[in-house]
Parts: sequence; C-alpha cells; structure tokens
Amino acid sequence: GSEYDSGSAQRPSPVNRSGQYSGGGFNPSPSPTKAAGEVTWEEPEEPRVSGSPGVAGQVQATYADYHDFHDQVLGGGSGGVNSRGLAPRLTKAGYSTTPPIATLERMAEEGLDLSAVPNFAIFHEGMGSIRWMAPVDLRGADLDKDVVIEKGFVSVYENPETASVGSNDDGDAAKPPVGLKLNVPALVTLEGVYPSKSSHMATPAKRKAWEEKVAKKTTGNGTEFVGYSVDSGVWKFKTQHW
Repeated sequence: GSEYDSGSAQRPSPVNRSGQYSGGGFNPSPSPTKAAGEVTWEEPEEPRVSGSPGVAGQVQATYADYHDFHDQVLGGGSGGVNSRGLAPRLTKAGYSTTPPIATLERMAEEGLDLSAVPNFAIFHEGMGSIRWMAPVDLRGADLDKDVVIEKGFVSVYENPETASVGSNDDGDAAKPPVGLKLNVPALVTLEGVYPSKSSHMATPAKRKAWEEKVAKKTTGNGTEFVGYSVDSGVWKFKTQHW
C-alpha cells in the first residue's frame, strides 16, 4: 500500500503523469520549460463612464453608471454579446480564487482584459491550492472541469470526459500548449500530507529522514521541491507545466 495517509485518503506523490499529482508512490514525469517570475495582482479601478459620444442630430446622452451605459448602448441583457461568458466559471463547493470570481466577472462585464491575469490562484479549503507563477488567460475557462484539488491530489486538464479544452484522437485531454491558458508554471500546496505508518514519526530522526525522502523524490523531472513538514503535513512544490 501507499506510504502516505490523510485520514482515509491516499497520500500524494509529485507527478503521476503530466499535469497530475496523486497518491500511490513517487513517479515523476518530465515537464521542463522556462520558469517565470512572481507577479502581483492589482485591483482594477472602477471605470468612470458618464456618457457616450453624441450622434449627429441628437443630444449627447448621459448615463447613471457604466452598467446603465452597457445595457442601453451595448445591449447587455437584451440580445447583445454576453460578456460574462468571457469570465471563468467556478461553482464547486469549498473552492475559491484570487482574484475572486465575482471580481473577474465584473472585469468581463466592463470589458477589461482577462487574457493575462497575474498571480491567479485556486484554493480548496482544507485540501490545498495552486498558485500560477505567470499571468494566465482566463477567458472562458471552466475551472469546475479543468482543475481538481482534493486530499493529496491535484490535477489540471487531466479529465478527458470533462476538460473544457476537449480531447485528442487518443482520448486524452487536449490541453493547451505550454505557456498558454493554465499550462504555465505553478506552485502547488497540499495539506494534510502525513506518512501512513506512525513509525515514520516516532522520533525526530525518523521525521527528518521522512522529510528528506519527500524532498529527494520531489526534485527533478519538471518538479522543484519547495518544502515539507511531517509535523504540519504541508507539502509545497513547483511544476513547470501541466
């Protein structure tokens, strides 16, 4: 059986296959690409729209706010393009994002660019998180289908039946090329990662040995070890792509 345990769940290993991290022993697969630097998210300012250009022969109109302008002039809600369709979708219980989905929806409504959102992260409470280290294109992303973070398990674009990007001729999820959409470097944090055998935690020396084993198995083949504590159960590593 697996050496990892999270209560009733199996413990993770770095890479089970490209784009997927799960329990059942270490078995990394190559995934090299260039690293990207950290970027920070800045909340966009609210647009200040008080009117629109006048039309010849008409008095220039004024509007209460941007949404009034959007509804009357751009046709929002009455046959016009639904800009909310550009916003990412995430409705799964316990999941959240930074920036929040509500903020991203508002940006889409207001015509702001979602093609390169910096410092984007998805969290699953009590399970872990993925924080992308390069700007990501979130236009139309179905995060409900494309991202899974569970106890000791994380995957992106790995479900051929549900991945919003479709599938290839082999039936595998047709993920975007490296560097596009969510297929960019990311920091993975998994919570509640403990050895299944209590003997690995019996003494400080054994705990240290287990931590060193995790670090050794995490490093290489497209993954970079960041940190692991057998006491807290928090394991962090980077992946170059999914």
